[in-house]
Amino acid sequence: MTTPNKRFLFIAYPFAGTGANMLRYRSLANYLVSKDHKVDVIGYYDLENELENGICYIQIKKQFSFGALVWFLRLLIAHLYLFKNMNLSRYLNRIGLAAITLALANKLNRANRYESCLISIAPWAYYMIVDRIRKDTRVIVDICDPLYKNAIYPGSDSDANLRLEKRALEVAGLIITVNEPSITIMTGEMRINPNKIRFISPAIHIDQYLCGGKKQYCFCNPISMIYSGSLYEGYRDLNEFIPALESCGGITLDVYTGSKCRPKDTSIVRVHEIIPHQEIVHLYQKFDLLLFVDNFYGYQVPSKIFELIAQNKPIIFVYDKRNVYFYNLLKNQEGIVFVENDRKRIKEALQIILSQRNQVVNYTIDLSKYSEETINNQLYNCIIS
Repeated sequence: MTTPNKRFLFIAYPFAGTGANMLRYRSLANYLVSKDHKVDVIGYYDLENELENGICYIQIKKQFSFGALVWFLRLLIAHLYLFKNMNLSRYLNRIGLAAITLALANKLNRANRYESCLISIAPWAYYMIVDRIRKDTRVIVDICDPLYKNAIYPGSDSDANLRLEKRALEVAGLIITVNEPSITIMTGEMRINPNKIRFISPAIHIDQYLCGGKKQYCFCNPISMIYSGSLYEGYRDLNEFIPALESCGGITLDVYTGSKCRPKDTSIVRVHEIIPHQEIVHLYQKFDLLLFVDNFYGYQVPSKIFELIAQNKPIIFVYDKRNVYFYNLLKNQEGIVFVENDRKRIKEALQIILSQRNQVVNYTIDLSKYSEETINNQLYNCIIS
């Protein structure tokens, strides 16, 4: 029995941006269209690439209206309790983003009567609109980065953040999270009904898996290492790693990032602008070592570590607050060097690598369950049901 054609609304701020969140929603939208459904997307960034037929992209920045002004005032009054946690400019910016998005979403909903509305909680301001989408539309909240006790916001475990997130999750028709540990907080402190929570892992967005079988790598001289991804001061940075690297010698590091929090170019560290995802994935194969820096707070589960494992290359895994989920999953994987984010311990780990000049890799983790096809099918079944 075939499923009748349906129309869905994605409120996905990063849809036309870069990074894992963009890939997640772009891939899911394409998957829905391949099943003969239609998807309208509200996003923030300029769209640079053509979309599949059946996907309509509307950019928030071009959609200010009188309705948005009304929603701005209503949201401003309703969320005054958040102001004490941030400066005025940031607070008004987030209210404005939510107001414009909400006015546009309800306008589209009146015209199309969507089957479901998928709201990406990136940024967290979209929690403000969950309970204000038309009541006859099923709202699905997709939490890539939780707000309460979130890695990006040290000290985010405030009563105000708890109040905002809890209210939105209570009224949502379905909650999807990529962070399995966060389910305990939702069902515990927030008292959210566990029956409406689904854990769906991030997908690996690559076109080839190279892992499988035991392999020994002999390193070049100097040993080359690569890091690609966002950097945030005090959250995920290289402030301890680079001094340790520079004190060792014999290893170079290429950093690809679009973040303002970036190291300086030196003879050992070369800094580049971020490049498209598929290009960086192929670039990994040109380096001896892959560097993964875990979040220093919270419990997020980046998909990047699975993409690195799929390269079948030695990995240095830098952590600050040991992520129990990741550690238990990967502790027996031969080829991953776990090291605490402390320059003395990092130096010791690098010196061992320099003295041995080789590394055995034998990744046995089953990556097929993180494939785009598998994850999209899981998301599809949640959205359609």
